[in-house]
Amino acid sequence: MRAFTRSLDYLKTIGPGKFLRLISGVDTRKLLAISEKVDHARVIHVLKSTDLERSIFVLKHASIEKLIPILQELSESDLVVLMNHMQPEHLVEWSAKIDAKVTLSLVGKIGAAKAVDLITSVGIQKSMQLAKALTAKQILESLENVPLPDLRDLTRELTLQEITRFIKKRGSADLPAAIHFLGTDNLILLLRQNGVDKTLKLFQIFTFSEILQLTRIINGLKLPKRTSKDWTSFLADTSQSGQVKPVKPTAGKQKTDGRTSKSQNKKNATSTAKSKKPVSKKKSTRSTVRTSKKASK
Repeated sequence: MRAFTRSLDYLKTIGPGKFLRLISGVDTRKLLAISEKVDHARVIHVLKSTDLERSIFVLKHASIEKLIPILQELSESDLVVLMNHMQPEHLVEWSAKIDAKVTLSLVGKIGAAKAVDLITSVGIQKSMQLAKALTAKQILESLENVPLPDLRDLTRELTLQEITRFIKKRGSADLPAAIHFLGTDNLILLLRQNGVDKTLKLFQIFTFSEILQLTRIINGLKLPKRTSKDWTSFLADTSQSGQVKPVKPTAGKQKTDGRTSKSQNKKNATSTAKSKKPVSKKKSTRSTVRTSKKASK
């Protein structure tokens, strides 16, 4: 009798056409089992407020055991957002592979809309890998202290290994400080350029504020000019040996002086040549003729 009454509720709420589509897509026993364990009015509301085809796909393919804690604990509005905006196959896969406690913590902390946006932008596979690799506490600390756009950029740009190693070794509480002092782009650049281990060693030697001061000092330095060949050779030697080798001073200034002296010599030679310019043959002939005429007179 109870099953019949609930079937009538489905029929009255979503209408005959949708009801027939629902019971043809989802096993009736599964629907009734869900209604037994989850507030029946809640199930009716979610079905009424969501796209029916999406709901049918999730209810048909998801495990009841995995789905019921989510249906029981999340607010009706969050359930509607998840059903309507997360890809149904992604929602089924997520509920099957990720502990319901993680899902409840994630959605409870930032809301279903932001959770869907984060998962979609990072990618379902990488999001699930992170959810498995980190504890619920680490995830919540990161969500609590790091602005969502920064967190999205970090998780999208860095590899899974880089993110998990950094959080596990430094703790998720240090992530907000690193972003605050260095900026997301600079933190990503440091981790990519130096690797996680070297970057973590740098953070062990200096505090984040000291690194910031150090970068400001370096930006203000007037460094000697070096050719690209000098830098290439220096970096190659350093990376191979792990030690900084002394760099011979370049002859930049000497080369500049050399060029100046050569130019000056050229000018001097030109001016000397002008002063010693030979008398033209025409002039010389005329003066000889005049001299010979005077002599004959």
